[in-house]
Amino acid sequence: SKYLTGTRGGVPKYDPLKVLVEYAHAKGIEVHAWMNPYRYSTSDDTYGKLPDDYSNTHPEWLVNCGGYYILNPCMPEVKERIAAVVADLVKHYDVDGIIFDDYFYQSGYQNSYDDSYYTASGTKLSRADWRREQVNDMVRMVRDTIRATKPYVSFGIGPAGIAGKSNTSAPVYGVDPCPVGSDWQYNGIYSDPLAWYDRGLIDYMAPQCYWKIGAGNDYDQLSRWWSYIAGHFNRHVYISQDLSNLVASSASTTSTTFHADETAAQMQLDRDYDLLGAPGSCWYSLKSGMKVSEFMRYIRNHVNQHPALVPMMSWHRTDKQLFVETIVDKSGKLTWTPPEDNLRYAVYSIPADSVGYPGIVGSSRYLLGTSYMPEWPYQASTKNTYAVAVLDRYGNEFPARTQGNKTLGESVAVQTMYPA
Repeated sequence: SKYLTGTRGGVPKYDPLKVLVEYAHAKGIEVHAWMNPYRYSTSDDTYGKLPDDYSNTHPEWLVNCGGYYILNPCMPEVKERIAAVVADLVKHYDVDGIIFDDYFYQSGYQNSYDDSYYTASGTKLSRADWRREQVNDMVRMVRDTIRATKPYVSFGIGPAGIAGKSNTSAPVYGVDPCPVGSDWQYNGIYSDPLAWYDRGLIDYMAPQCYWKIGAGNDYDQLSRWWSYIAGHFNRHVYISQDLSNLVASSASTTSTTFHADETAAQMQLDRDYDLLGAPGSCWYSLKSGMKVSEFMRYIRNHVNQHPALVPMMSWHRTDKQLFVETIVDKSGKLTWTPPEDNLRYAVYSIPADSVGYPGIVGSSRYLLGTSYMPEWPYQASTKNTYAVAVLDRYGNEFPARTQGNKTLGESVAVQTMYPA
């Protein structure tokens, strides 16, 4: 990228994704690589000057949509290439997930670049249904590729925020239609998010619901509906929220507080409506949020006060029982022996007089964080004791063991009795 070297095709002095993964994992943070499967270029000047650009090696793959080039979604070679790129990234980087953006067919360009493929297919599907199936097939190929390469890497998509209306796909899947907005993506870019849920092609959705509570496309109603849809198909949803309206301001003004309140209220709706024990939200863009220190401080103090585990993907449950071995204090670090490779660990600090209390491990109140390494900074205490639970890459948490190597039994999920 020219943003790394000044010129496209140069050799960067470091690998930014490798560095990002290392720094994030050191903090117990997952990294999901956000990708655009079909987008190629926004103009003739953007690409084409290097020998291995697709415009030189495979010009037949490209579709000119009014100066905006995409890869032809119906071509088998294009689907195979997208899957191969994902496989290459997953193989060479320790990412935790892959997520696709909301660009599929290019909106507004219904020209005939796939005529020959549609005719040759001999399908009885309408052109629109056939195009949606081309996208679905690409998604399936990517899912299968990830499973074959590193099956614990999750796969998500961040589609447009409104789907499943009564005049599009809701009747197809027997679900209640989305109560607000227009499902333009269904026939505009041939994107059918409910198909990916229905066929088990993805682990989570991050629909881009960039509206406020009470707006025409009411965030409250969208959060409730997407949570219902996720529960119906037993897959996760983490709704994308808009931070672009945040503006840096002095503490004496109200604009920053208002936006923090709005985001906090949206996050609470996502938690309240969640049906699977997997509440969560996405922010776009983090850059907007980082510009406003008051906003970040507000979220930390009032919304995300405690560390949290990434929700378990229940469709990847395991019958294994994995425990850490021999927890010791070594040179100011708590260390333990891993039962096998490629694990994470949930580390707790619990009151010494509460060890063994049902559900004491599994409470975010005592969770210190997640570690990708079998170690944690150690501070001696007579009031608290450390407990460590194996956490596999799918999110399954196994019974914890304390410093005294006492097994605390099955972690008990907290059952919310009241929204507060």
